Amino acid sequence: MTAFRPTSPDVWAASPETVSAILRSDDTGPDALHPAQIGVFCDHCGRADERDYLVNDRTSRPERFEIARRHLRAEGWTCTPNADLCPTCTA
Repeated sequence: MTAFRPTSPDVWAASPETVSAILRSDDTGPDALHPAQIGVFCDHCGRADERDYLVNDRTSRPERFEIARRHLRAEGWTCTPNADLCPTCTA
């Protein structure tokens, strides 16, 4: 089986189909991508957004959160070093 790689570095949120393809892949090692569930919570209302994102073993915890935050910013969240705010609380 061939190794799975996302088509773009900006495509890190993993759909169920993507997770399935990765789990069937024989790609291993510290650079191999695997799904990791990352949760971000709104600091104002407590709304949670938990999804699978593609990471590798070399991705640090702060880098993993930034992957999720980058995706959430595209969906209207405001994410800064001081707070994460959902679209409702951003408005």
